[in-house]
Amino acid sequence: MTSSVEQHDARQPALKNVRLEIASDLARADEEMLVLESMLREVGRGEDEAFRMALAFKEAVVNAIKYGNGSVIAVQLDIDAHHCTISVENESDTPLVIQDVPDPTSPEGLEKSSGRGLLFMQAYFDEVRSERYNRDGKQGNRVILTKTFAER
Repeated sequence: MTSSVEQHDARQPALKNVRLEIASDLARADEEMLVLESMLREVGRGEDEAFRMALAFKEAVVNAIKYGNGSVIAVQLDIDAHHCTISVENESDTPLVIQDVPDPTSPEGLEKSSGRGLLFMQAYFDEVRSERYNRDGKQGNRVILTKTFAER
């Protein structure tokens, strides 16, 4: 058995790796937004950037609650000074295909009450993608948000 110890430069904030299970309750989205915002600040992100990313994350959580059919939303947060990857999972029988979500800025989209959360996600993260999962006999959608931070 081999083990490795990753050296940590004291000047660089440590990796934040957190798994959360959130009750499928819209009131929880605000609480989790604050958790992420705090984590981003701890790894050196500015107040405005941390807020924007946390707002996009909140939209992912709200969508997972709104369109899921389970009682729990699973979230994985992996954040360090250089990267941020967030995974939000919900149980759902209906696949999420991001490309099929109507553009909220199109003339038809302006009339709809949906799609704006995805717009935030795409504006504040480098990549937004979705995939299906099947685990323990349950299936659902996973939205993955990734961002690489510019050097400061």
